Amino acid sequence: MLLRTNLRRLPDCVITQIFDSVPFDHLMEFCKHYPDKYVRDLLIQYYYCSRVQFAFNPPVPPPKATPGRRNLVTFVDSAVSQFMEDFPEVIPKTLLIDVCMDFKEAREILDKFHDRLVKCEVIDFALLEAEISADDFQFLLSFPNIKRVYFHFNSKLLLPALIDNPKLIKHPTLEHIIFCEHEITDWSGVRFPQNLKTLNLSYHRINFSTLILPQSVHSLSFIYCQIYSIKALRRQMTNELTELKITDNMLEHIVIDDLPRKLHTMDLRRNSIFSITGKEWPKGLKSLILSHNALDDDSLKVINNGVGWPEQLITLDLSVNFFDHTENLSNLPQSLKRLEISSNTFLWRDQENRVEFPVNLTYLGMSDCRVHNLSLLKFPVSLKELQLAHNGIKDLLPYGDWTELINLRQLDLFDNSITTLDNWIPPPNLRELIVENNPITRSPQFNELRNTFKFKITGMKSESNQQV
Repeated sequence: MLLRTNLRRLPDCVITQIFDSVPFDHLMEFCKHYPDKYVRDLLIQYYYCSRVQFAFNPPVPPPKATPGRRNLVTFVDSAVSQFMEDFPEVIPKTLLIDVCMDFKEAREILDKFHDRLVKCEVIDFALLEAEISADDFQFLLSFPNIKRVYFHFNSKLLLPALIDNPKLIKHPTLEHIIFCEHEITDWSGVRFPQNLKTLNLSYHRINFSTLILPQSVHSLSFIYCQIYSIKALRRQMTNELTELKITDNMLEHIVIDDLPRKLHTMDLRRNSIFSITGKEWPKGLKSLILSHNALDDDSLKVINNGVGWPEQLITLDLSVNFFDHTENLSNLPQSLKRLEISSNTFLWRDQENRVEFPVNLTYLGMSDCRVHNLSLLKFPVSLKELQLAHNGIKDLLPYGDWTELINLRQLDLFDNSITTLDNWIPPPNLRELIVENNPITRSPQFNELRNTFKFKITGMKSESNQQV
């Protein structure tokens, strides 16, 4: 009686904070039976009306639901019907429906509550090895609020329902489609939704001459599709394309003039690219991922001295290639804010001028780059995060004045050969120093001129975590 009388008098935020510590099952029972409608409605709105997931035959049990995870509440199998029956007034804003293996049971439940589910703002469907018929596909399209569908199964049986299907073509909200391991090579006659924005066709070879896309598409992904040339895709690249992902394929040569003119993001990791030529990059390209390719010093020299770089490039990933010469690093575009060059076998020769990096960098990844002598490097003042793991660094002092790096927040020195931090003057605003897997055996005695450090040291052998 005391709870019933006083609970409603509390501020809403206090009530929800109290119930954040209540086990999920108990919360469900409380919401079902508590007589005060105001409190009951508050909790239902807070926990069940934002993002809800229905999981049918999940391959692994989802994380145990707790009230504190109000960003996503999951109901599994029979609990879906129970939830819908116990809370007939609930209509989640976003509903994620995941079906694995067997679609029949899921369809029965979704059909039963169809009239309520169509009132959700957004529904996302994911079908994992849950092969569906053409009739099942028509049922999915009966939900006018589907925004995303993900099919991960052999979709050949579904193909007739994809060809010239007016419900698919004219669907009002379906904007994102993913097909993985679809086994469809010939896409002749397939017409995608007129408002489609992103399309991912992966893990199977495609005859691209049969693929027709609406002009609304701005993002394309092709993973493991045996693609040898971007030029073969030129017809499929719409005028509005801004994102292109062609990873784990067989690209060797990129002609930048073949790229869509409005691209701002391009991911070409894990190909065999050794050559980039042409006259003009897309002017708005801001992110370029070229990791795990076959680029070498000659490739980089051609770009630096001839082709040039995109004028607005902000993110560049050149990790896991075949670069040796460090002089090319000083000619990278000054517009960069994020640069990743890890896992390249650079040869660091003694030289008069230190290797400098773009002046606007905030992140620099140089793990596993054979860095031994920091005196050969000059980091930009703008840097906030510096990754130097898996190198051969023995001493931090040769770098010189670390205090110039006034913006540096994290310094990762994991798995180097540093034996002491004594007399090192850290950057003034450092928040985390990672020295795990270094032979440091005692707490550092920093230079006496700087004795007011406030950052976390992670990975000390004597003390795994300490605040300085």
